[in-house]
Amino acid sequence: MRALGERLMDILFPPVCPWCGELLRQGERHIKCEAALPRVENPICTLCGRGTDRCTCGARKSELRRVVSPFYYEGGVEDALKRFKYAGASYAARPLAKEMARTVTERLRGVPISAVVPVPMERAKQRRRGYNQAALLAKGLAKELGLPCEERLLRLTGDKQEQHTLDRAARAANVFGVYSVPHPERAAGRTILLVDDISTTGATLRECAKMLSLAGAAAVYGCTAALVVAK
Repeated sequence: MRALGERLMDILFPPVCPWCGELLRQGERHIKCEAALPRVENPICTLCGRGTDRCTCGARKSELRRVVSPFYYEGGVEDALKRFKYAGASYAARPLAKEMARTVTERLRGVPISAVVPVPMERAKQRRRGYNQAALLAKGLAKELGLPCEERLLRLTGDKQEQHTLDRAARAANVFGVYSVPHPERAAGRTILLVDDISTTGATLRECAKMLSLAGAAAVYGCTAALVVAK
């Protein structure tokens, strides 16, 4: 019965390669796609999460202790995230979350994470898209790590432009004061893993980490599916 159910699911929802978007046969993987993924390799900056040869953060300190990510925002990962964000490819959340979980396990070993928290999205945008991609990643990551996902711990309380349309200075100003923690007692004393899909300058993650810290969080770390590298 289980095999029959899996075949039925494959008929109704054919498996798709998350990296190139092509249909797959049952049990098939695109090894070439996986081999070409732009992975973040050691040695790695202990703040921004990029390889030290691609780090541009200048070791800037903030309430965000560290960011980790399995990939750079390039090649098949960039294609997958664009389909995930703009073309309804929610199926990409699962493989991305698995890769993120592996990265957290390797690079944040020993960190006593007590909750996974996604960066919130504007309600109007979420209605148009059908989901908050950061929340899907956070739920998948939390499941892989065996941790609770606190989807409502952070709240978006103001309006902001699309971050990808702005330069570095404008990104920080764009997110200033737009996040809040409505129930600070739920953050107090906890070590939180903050999740987003992509980090470019880190402005969104730093602002969210600041608000969580002000609410009493013991420490805030970040995890994204991909990191943008300045050209």
